[in-house]
Amino acid sequence: MRTSRAGRRHSNLDGLTEEQRRLANAAYAKRIPILAAKKIALEYGYDQVVIYARKVGDDPDPHGEHMTTYGVSKIHCGVAARIGKTLQQFMGWKVAA
Repeated sequence: MRTSRAGRRHSNLDGLTEEQRRLANAAYAKRIPILAAKKIALEYGYDQVVIYARKVGDDPDPHGEHMTTYGVSKIHCGVAARIGKTLQQFMGWKVAA
């Protein structure tokens, strides 16, 4: 996203048709819901699921990293969360205490 001299915000989607915008928006990184991790756990028989996803690009808008964790019980949820936090620290993310 950039700003013109007049202060109007521009995105990489300016000048595209609606179909092109829809396809471009689909390519933007989105948060992965916990329900997606739960579905993986149930479908594949895992107690803990940690999803680490990256969107890599040159522009500042579409790139980023995301992590989602899930555990089938309170104990497994805590373990998955600790694994996620450890991975985030390892990768240099600012992790809340």
